[in-house]
Amino acid sequence: PPVLLGFSLDMNAGVISLNFNETVRARGSLMPSGFTIYGTNDTVSVPSLTLMPSTVVQSNNAPVVNLTLVKVDLDALKLLVQVGTSVSNTYLHIMMGAVQDMANVSNGIVTTVLQAVAFVPDTTPPNLVSYTVDFNANLTVLNFDEPVNSSSLDFTAITLLNRPINATANYT
Repeated sequence: PPVLLGFSLDMNAGVISLNFNETVRARGSLMPSGFTIYGTNDTVSVPSLTLMPSTVVQSNNAPVVNLTLVKVDLDALKLLVQVGTSVSNTYLHIMMGAVQDMANVSNGIVTTVLQAVAFVPDTTPPNLVSYTVDFNANLTVLNFDEPVNSSSLDFTAITLLNRPINATANYT
């Protein structure tokens, strides 16, 4: 049966690379929802993220399979500050039957979690995609393309202009 030997997580690209002991059926039989990311090797008392079934399998049948996380999974993982921020807090558990080899033999029961062998941190800055201003409520809502730590925002660096070019009024 296939055995997961190691994995890596790239938070910039949102890709998990799985390294198996043999060629596995990547498309059609691999179940992304059979993979859970943990922050420690203790699967009982820590936050975790089980991948969505819609996770994209990028690879053909091979010993190394790449999974691209769907946006909802990647955003959820970024919100779990104790999980997936370094090799030391990135562990993966594979559920029995989550993957098959070329002879249609499924992986067996796995009682342990595996620590990542490589990790690429999220260094891509968030982008402001939209905003709304309600002067009556004295409220501004900023919408970014990924989760942000609101305590890291420097509100003094935000300037509102009355028009995009040749502004005649601005508010900081």
